[in-house]
Amino acid sequence: MIKSVCFLALLGSLGLSAMAAELYKWVDENGVVHYSQTPPQNSQTSDVEVQEQYPEAALPRGESVYSDVIEQQKKRRELEQQREAEDALNRDAREQEAASDTQDCARAIHSLDTLRQQCPVFYDGAGFLRAACPRHGYLYYEGERTYVEDAERQELIAFYSAVVEKCKD
Repeated sequence: MIKSVCFLALLGSLGLSAMAAELYKWVDENGVVHYSQTPPQNSQTSDVEVQEQYPEAALPRGESVYSDVIEQQKKRRELEQQREAEDALNRDAREQEAASDTQDCARAIHSLDTLRQQCPVFYDGAGFLRAACPRHGYLYYEGERTYVEDAERQELIAFYSAVVEKCKD
């Protein structure tokens, strides 16, 4: 451990001194390239320019990764919130559709029961089928009564029977 610390200190001091002095480059008779702070005595040299400017330090990798992760988490949360909102809307739509189906089935069952009675059948002012049976008593309905003829009654019985069969599925 002590040796590695000393070695690093030596390298650091060499690096500092190399920056302060001139650096020479030459090729010997064997074609080997040499670098030195002092020029050779019997050889032609060229000056080596040492770059003293250092590139701008970029953000440490850890910080950029951290900001990337935060950004990804934000996007993921937004997507999850959008999905949850869409799921809630879809769930509400299904519940409304189910409630509407339930109401439609209830109306179809009521209308079919009304049409199968042996009494005159009419539409009240609100458009609901009613039976004019004396045993049920007479109720007051607003609007004009529109009575159903026998042919139309048979068509309505067939239609509401089909609706009730679909409701059973």
